[in-house]
Amino acid sequence: MVSSHILSELEQVCDWLIVIDRGALLYQGPAAGFVGAASPTLAVASEHESDRGRLADIVRAQGLVAQPEGDWLIVHLHGADARGTAVAINKAAAEAGLVLAELHARRLTLESQYLSILEGNDR
Repeated sequence: MVSSHILSELEQVCDWLIVIDRGALLYQGPAAGFVGAASPTLAVASEHESDRGRLADIVRAQGLVAQPEGDWLIVHLHGADARGTAVAINKAAAEAGLVLAELHARRLTLESQYLSILEGNDR
């Protein structure tokens, strides 16, 4: 049994988690299940920041929602195939004359999932 706030280390050594926030049980089960509970995302960025609005329109045309985060648009897949969606976004961007500087699936971590849960928790 290990108790730690250093989630990156726990991710490397634990296969079962109990996550508690303010005395309330948030999760109990396999580590993979905790991370897997989140909706996978793609991070996409255009070559020029001024093209971000057009890129967001391209994502919306695919039936998806994109939220700005730093230099990227974060696309929540909600069950959509990451690879197929990335291909569709890349192809549509190219057809619209946009050059993508970055397009990748975001790797979910224990820390990112924990912080996401806390954002939805009334703190």
